[in-house]
Amino acid sequence: RQRRKPPRGPRGSDGAAARKPGQDGDEEDFDDLGTVLSGISPPKVAGAGSSGAAAEAAVEANRFGDRFHRTFLQSGQLHIFHSEVLAHMVCTSFVVGLAMLQALHAYRLLSGSFAPLYAESSIADLFQAYGEPGTFRRLFAVIVAVLFWCLLSERLYGIASIANVASMTLRQRRRALRFTCANVPPLVIAPDADEQTSMRAAIAWIEEHARCSGFALELSSLRWAVVRTPVMMLYMCALQAFAGATFLSLSQRFEPLVCPGILCADPLALLAIGTALTFPLAVLIFCATQANREVRLFGDSLQESIQKVLSQPPSTEAGDEADVLYVQLRVKAAEALRQGTVCWPGGREVGCCEMVIL
Repeated sequence: RQRRKPPRGPRGSDGAAARKPGQDGDEEDFDDLGTVLSGISPPKVAGAGSSGAAAEAAVEANRFGDRFHRTFLQSGQLHIFHSEVLAHMVCTSFVVGLAMLQALHAYRLLSGSFAPLYAESSIADLFQAYGEPGTFRRLFAVIVAVLFWCLLSERLYGIASIANVASMTLRQRRRALRFTCANVPPLVIAPDADEQTSMRAAIAWIEEHARCSGFALELSSLRWAVVRTPVMMLYMCALQAFAGATFLSLSQRFEPLVCPGILCADPLALLAIGTALTFPLAVLIFCATQANREVRLFGDSLQESIQKVLSQPPSTEAGDEADVLYVQLRVKAAEALRQGTVCWPGGREVGCCEMVIL
């Protein structure tokens, strides 16, 4: 950022450059986030008959909204850090690769018995398929097995990446919620204001708060709207994989009661798929729960701020206008809380229940 230098004037007797009043061109520096918001005074509400004070309060509210938008963009709350991307990639790759290795080879080593493998085929068939030790045919068989493991892991990692994208989106949403809750002016109402004026001031404060939070959560809301349906399908696929593995395991104990073709499927394959998807889905649900927790904390502070307005119902002497303002205030407060909640496509809030089921 460049600073405009004042023009050089004639030097005085003391050797300092002379400046004319009003020619200092140093611009205000907004690098510090607290500098921007500390100089913003919240809108004050005067009596009902002072139109000039009301106009001045509206101008102050607009100034706060503009500075909040500029400060939010300068603070870097819209970014997704590279450390988060690398952490999700490394952990998901490790879990997926381990699950595929377990399903393909490790479960035979852990069981300690190769009798089922030798019962399916003879020694001659095994040597014909894999070759003798130390030969090129054996090396080629090992390379093909490793490539097959990499192919399965890569395909499953691509599926699990949907949950990783949603998790990083919700982490950015949580940071935006924290920034919004930390940079909102308190509700200020004149002590001598009547009941209707206090309600109008509270409604205007909630609307300004909703505009600021809507701006801060707009990008994460659009991202979540794109990925929440694939994430829900991924969650259902993980549950179906565990259910299918359980059914196949139980069906092997009751061979006369089931179709013989079902027994050919390996339950460990479905178990490995469900295990590989569990980790990214668990991280996703945890991030969504934390984001909804920030919304609830914001709702508690919002209710505390307007509690003095909602503590008592409107008096009957105020007329129908006070009743309308009272209901409108409650509706605005409920809409402000519902705006930042992370929900599934059907409108249900994401919570700990999904984690327990998984």
